[in-house]
Amino acid sequence: MSEGGRKGGEYRYHDDTLRILHVDDSQAFLEMTETYLDREISDADVTAVTRPTEAVDLLSERSFDCLVSDYEMPGTDGLELLERVRETHPNLPFLLYTGKGSESIASRAVNAGVTGYLQKGGPEQYERLANRVTHAAAEYRATLESERYSAALRGLGYPTYVVNSRGRFSYVNGAFADLTGYDPERLVGSEPSLVKTEASAERADEALRSVVSSSGPDVEQFEIEIRTADDEIVPCQDHIVPLPFETEYRGCTGILRDITAQHRRREKLARKNKRLEYFISAAAHDLRNSLMTAQAAVPPARPAADSECFDQLEDAHDRLERILDELLTVAHKGTDTAVTESVDLDEAAGAAWESVDSDAADLSVED
Repeated sequence: MSEGGRKGGEYRYHDDTLRILHVDDSQAFLEMTETYLDREISDADVTAVTRPTEAVDLLSERSFDCLVSDYEMPGTDGLELLERVRETHPNLPFLLYTGKGSESIASRAVNAGVTGYLQKGGPEQYERLANRVTHAAAEYRATLESERYSAALRGLGYPTYVVNSRGRFSYVNGAFADLTGYDPERLVGSEPSLVKTEASAERADEALRSVVSSSGPDVEQFEIEIRTADDEIVPCQDHIVPLPFETEYRGCTGILRDITAQHRRREKLARKNKRLEYFISAAAHDLRNSLMTAQAAVPPARPAADSECFDQLEDAHDRLERILDELLTVAHKGTDTAVTESVDLDEAAGAAWESVDSDAADLSVED
């Protein structure tokens, strides 16, 4: 069994075992309850103690996901135990499960901050207890997980936000407020459309539907535009992930990365490519004019000169024309338009050999 980091006196584990601490002065009742909880909850690990002081000691040594306590016990009662537990574990689910029930006790329990109040009974009450333990523990673990995510994101320093299940900001950090130009008080409770363009809000909704679906990815990354309080547009990369939940969607959290510099580099590169395209087009135009002049001069001069030399000259003109065509294609459409194909090595080497002065050397091509 491996232990996670310690936070507020609580050790967190990395497996899925649900750890339950049960306090009751009746050993027989403890054993009966453990039998039912083991049957109703998969991967349940029930620790049973008969004295409240034992429970307090165990909480300082081990991690638990839920505490179930009787009300009336020798020397103390369940509400007094709750008060001691809350001193070191303010958020640990605490269920009061007692055979001594009354409206007065129930009212005191609710005012004291118990997670749940149930009266002991038959099998149906054990089933209710198991359901309450499962739901309370799941919410507790989700809260702890969210706190760890928030702590990690705060350390990164990125603009961070949390959107609740109603689609409104429930948390933003200082970096998010600085990016948008709004005060955190203005942001919390508002819809994301306050700071996102309409297209970006739609893109975020689509990404959220993807990550909460059973077949979707765990995280989505996409570009959005943030509209600041000064009505400026800031391009950002949005990383969105749902908050941990069992059956009921609880919201999502996300971080933003300002990609203004990246957009500027793209625009600068596009401008350079545009200028390069213009230069290549202009140069190719001039070269093609000169090539056409040279090609036009070949036929009249051929009868008075070495025919073989003019054959080589025409081949060179043809190659130059193909190069110009390819150069213009790349300039206008990019390198993605290039097509590769298999060629015969002997033929390719022979064609290249004919374009150079090779009087003092011989070409030999091997497979």
